[in-house]
Amino acid sequence: MNISIKGAYGDSNFGDDLLMIVFEDFINTNIKNKSLNFIGAESNYVSKFLQSSSYNNQQKNDVLIYGGGTQFFSFIEKSTLRTKLKNNISNNPVKILKKAFKKISPDKKPVINGEKAFWVLD
Repeated sequence: MNISIKGAYGDSNFGDDLLMIVFEDFINTNIKNKSLNFIGAESNYVSKFLQSSSYNNQQKNDVLIYGGGTQFFSFIEKSTLRTKLKNNISNNPVKILKKAFKKISPDKKPVINGEKAFWVLD
């Protein structure tokens, strides 16, 4: 049986490369009479991690497994104002609002009086 596992291997991503090693160990232990191949980025270092599997071999697959999460998730490539706002608002909206108010009116001082808080205009 020809098995290939496709992932973000060879992209200098420790987590995905470690996952590749775990997959190889698990499959070698549990499945006999197989040819195991990993598919990923062209890289010289990956094959040094593999014990008995091939890397980017053009074999005809009986089974193709998508192993790893990176191919299902797209990282933000550019850091634009829009992406910064989107990420910060979803992570911590209060923090971004405080920063915005501070930029808009730096001379305003918060006043806390008992249970009430308000801005003092100079």
